[in-house]
Amino acid sequence: MIQSAPKRQLIGGDKFLPSTISAADRFARLSYNLKASPKYKDPGLAVASAFSQIRAMSVPLGMSDPDQPNISSTLWRDVRFGAETGHHGPAF
Repeated sequence: MIQSAPKRQLIGGDKFLPSTISAADRFARLSYNLKASPKYKDPGLAVASAFSQIRAMSVPLGMSDPDQPNISSTLWRDVRFGAETGHHGPAF
């Protein structure tokens, strides 16, 4: 994934971002989104932004690829301040 990062850095906001559930595409989306996202000083906004980035790279419930059994739905998302599951929203 990291090897493809220089190629992916050429993707801009007015260009198509990769949208499959592959790890490389999710990494490319996250890399772009982290650079484009504002850096919040307010802790509440910072946590909300972190969860937003994590959600953007998660694999939605029910999505799978029979040719890639190592990719499965994201069931848990965890950050230092709280956690959420794929079935329920944030729990702090």
